[in-house]
Amino acid sequence: MNEMYTFNNSQRQLVRGLVKKDNRMRNMCCKTEEGSWLIK
Repeated sequence: MNEMYTFNNSQRQLVRGLVKKDNRMRNMCCKTEEGSWLIK
C-alpha cells in the first residue's frame, strides 16, 4: 500500500539528506512534481 506524505521545506530537506545518505531509503522515497514525497 502506497501512502502520500507532504512535508514542509525543512522536513523535505531532512528527508532529502537521509535519502542521500541511505541508498535503501532512496529506493523507498521518490519526489513527486507537487513537492511531496511518495513512500512506497
